[in-house]
Amino acid sequence: MSCRSVVKHRSSALWALTVFGCLASIGCGGPTAQEYDSSLPGKLDDPVTRISSAADVPDSTEWDPLFVAGSAPENRKDYAQFSFQVDAGTATESGDSATAMVIVETNEPEEVIGKVEWTFSKAPGGEDAWLIKTCPLPPGAPKAP
Repeated sequence: MSCRSVVKHRSSALWALTVFGCLASIGCGGPTAQEYDSSLPGKLDDPVTRISSAADVPDSTEWDPLFVAGSAPENRKDYAQFSFQVDAGTATESGDSATAMVIVETNEPEEVIGKVEWTFSKAPGGEDAWLIKTCPLPPGAPKAP
């Protein structure tokens, strides 16, 4: 191999490492450890945003774990047609309990139908995990067919 060939290969390898390093630092857009929202609204939003997908599961394997034991609503299908999000400025914590206003939207078309106060309890043995205690739907919210 000639000197010119070695320099050319090293130069290509250095360029490839530089490009790879840039791409690795940018990432692929997925969540990172730094993006975890450890604030109270972020912790409450975890079970809240999972409600509609859990309500769509035919059995209660994903639904029941979101709630304090015995407090899961029976009308699961009514929740499947909406999306939910904690209104961040409304979350308050008092010991092992918390409350927050939850924004309720229809899925198709996406439209806010109301805000309601939900209550939460800390999960047993979990400092960061919260469970839903009460989760009323807004008055007049449509029922699932």
